[in-house]
Amino acid sequence: FPMVQLLEQRGLLRLHGAYFGVMDGRLFAFDEAAGAFAPVAPEAHAAAFQEARF
Repeated sequence: FPMVQLLEQRGLLRLHGAYFGVMDGRLFAFDEAAGAFAPVAPEAHAAAFQEARF
């Protein structure tokens, strides 16, 4: 997707990685510093989405 790459390079789009474990219901987010997926604590997820942002 060339447009995605172009928008990211221009700073108009930020990509984030996430993985939801359907079997156990756990959410993981990509930690750029560690270079790996890390579990997201339920409290952190709830705090991030207290208000609708769209």
